Amino acid sequence: MSKSASKQSALFKISVALIVALAIIILVVFFLVRRKRVPDKMSQGKYYPVAYLFIAPALGVLAIFLFIPIIATFILSLTNWNIYAVNDMSRVLFIGFEN
Repeated sequence: MSKSASKQSALFKISVALIVALAIIILVVFFLVRRKRVPDKMSQGKYYPVAYLFIAPALGVLAIFLFIPIIATFILSLTNWNIYAVNDMSRVLFIGFEN
């Protein structure tokens, strides 16, 4: 029942790529749906691109300290990771939801 490390490593890479692609697709769909909404009376349909410059540092900090660790933890939860895999990624075994 043991798979070779090369097959599991490739499967792990594919699953990570699929998760990242799915996250990008969800963000694009969310952006497009949000963009088509009718503006409320407060904004009166005005578009202020400078506001994104003020939001960008906060989103960057959130991404580094919140979103990336959550995604990494989810990916690690699908593997049979142990302390010996720190230096040698070929020892990381993708086991999916068997954990």
